[in-house]
Amino acid sequence: MKIRSSTLPGLTTNLIATRCHLALHAMRTANGTASTAKTLLEVVIVSGLLAELGYGQMSETTGRAAEATIRRVVISGLERGNWNFEEDEVQAICRIVAAFERQLEATPADEIEAAFEAAAKLGLS
Repeated sequence: MKIRSSTLPGLTTNLIATRCHLALHAMRTANGTASTAKTLLEVVIVSGLLAELGYGQMSETTGRAAEATIRRVVISGLERGNWNFEEDEVQAICRIVAAFERQLEATPADEIEAAFEAAAKLGLS
């Protein structure tokens, strides 16, 4: 039998969520960087991993739209130095950031840590 850890403390959850919202704001206001794109890609991946474990939901359509948005931003950033979202791309990322916040509040800390470690193995952290 696996003993589940408790959820993250509220302050930790708030700090992680604030980091996500700051990255989202930077990307929406033409102030994005490679670092902000990396932060949001990490959110997309970790949120998807947590959803696969049963913590929250992410539709395949939303996940693919978010991944395509991040991919486009990275290409644009590398080629032209433009690390920002187009207005029509924002909704997919906003949905995932909102879902990620709910996941942070409800998911056991050890599951969140494992998802971030899995993302790190992909070279994101």
